[in-house]
Amino acid sequence: MTTNLVIVATNVVRVFEFAIILASASLLVPSVIVGIIANPESLIDAKGFAIGTLGFAGV
Repeated sequence: MTTNLVIVATNVVRVFEFAIILASASLLVPSVIVGIIANPESLIDAKGFAIGTLGFAGV
């Protein structure tokens, strides 16, 4: 049961982290990148979130 609580707590923290990332990204000026991205692996951060073809100025 303790393991289940740890898993639930970890998932809740991840949801909050993702919400914070989205909130901070929405404050930036979005810029759509059209075409092929030269280094897609550089757009994936340590948590594994990929920006993909939608970029944000200042990120």
